[in-house]
Amino acid sequence: MSQQHSRQESLLPSTPAMGSATVTVFASPTSWIESDALAQCHQVAALDGMIHVAGMPDLRPGKGAPIGAAMASAVLYPFLVGSDIGCGIAVLPLKLKRAVPEKLAARFPDLDRALDPEQDADDPAWAVVKGDIPAGHLEGLGTVGRGNHFVELARIGTVFEPGHASRLGLAAGDLVLIVHSGSRGLGERILRAHTEVHGAGPAPDPGAYLALHDDAVRWGSLNRRLMAARVAHALGTEPTEPLVDTTVPLVTYKTPDLGSTPQMDHRDHRDHRRKRGRP
Repeated sequence: MSQQHSRQESLLPSTPAMGSATVTVFASPTSWIESDALAQCHQVAALDGMIHVAGMPDLRPGKGAPIGAAMASAVLYPFLVGSDIGCGIAVLPLKLKRAVPEKLAARFPDLDRALDPEQDADDPAWAVVKGDIPAGHLEGLGTVGRGNHFVELARIGTVFEPGHASRLGLAAGDLVLIVHSGSRGLGERILRAHTEVHGAGPAPDPGAYLALHDDAVRWGSLNRRLMAARVAHALGTEPTEPLVDTTVPLVTYKTPDLGSTPQMDHRDHRDHRRKRGRP
């Protein structure tokens, strides 16, 4: 696959084709961006209603649309959001005494086995679930999933901003649990329901799609907390609230001013870390 140096892309917006949106790639002069990814950015920029396409330093080709990009548009395109709606990373502090990684590894729960509301009704991890399960989606509940998703226990080494770390209640030597997972089939089901009828076309009812989208985002966040609770209890401690729980890909909606055009922000800044084994 050919590659193209991104120096010009990092300094100035690309020159758009007639009638298409602008394209900007944020990368250093020494970064290399695959030419296929740049081509996909321009293909997306030519879609009806597209306003701007921004590529991030991890820009790379995807299935019909670039991965690692954000798009501002007046039209909502579900295929730009993709199938793993609600994918994200949560970071939660964990209090453990005399943590020995080799011993902790053997105590991690099986996060490939889903929790069953009936068979696992006595699992203390359920305490983090407040209200109903979004979309009633029980498939894969409490599991990490495939691809580059992971759950790992990390120890904070160097603290570069002590004031900020202190505000978060963190210090060098503290343990944090990092959970990276998505919507475990729910997002894929939502995308397939659209593409089977409309292909790569826009959502005919953006409000209906966004309601499903938001369910998947909530589900992904809940699932990360549920897995963190499973790990915490398995390690003999209590679950904590996330310090960070960020979600991508997702759609954000900008309410228009009177007389202006609504704008959809399709964000797809996916974490491309390779899947790592649990500690």
